[in-house]
Amino acid sequence: MNTVTVHSETTQETYRVRLIAPGDRYGLEDRLKADRALVEFRDVTPSRTLTEGGGRFVARYELSTLLDRGEGRGLDLEAGATHGKIDAKALDQALTGLLAGRRDLP
Repeated sequence: MNTVTVHSETTQETYRVRLIAPGDRYGLEDRLKADRALVEFRDVTPSRTLTEGGGRFVARYELSTLLDRGEGRGLDLEAGATHGKIDAKALDQALTGLLAGRRDLP
């Protein structure tokens, strides 16, 4: 399992970000099997109560969507909420860390 933890300075939130490669299991009790690369975000901000499994699930995106988002853009993981935003710097760090040494993904 390929994961990185990043801190979004603008929102003071911390996320555990996981790369789910094609063929990997994911979802509730690992009941789903990925047919394309996905990136999953879990909120692990220390001031919040964590749930079992490494933090509160926030969102999951196709890797290609994140790579095509445009340079210098962060991501609103929970639309309409005052929290759940990851800035561009933290998102870039997460993607760089997840893809480091991977030759099987873009």
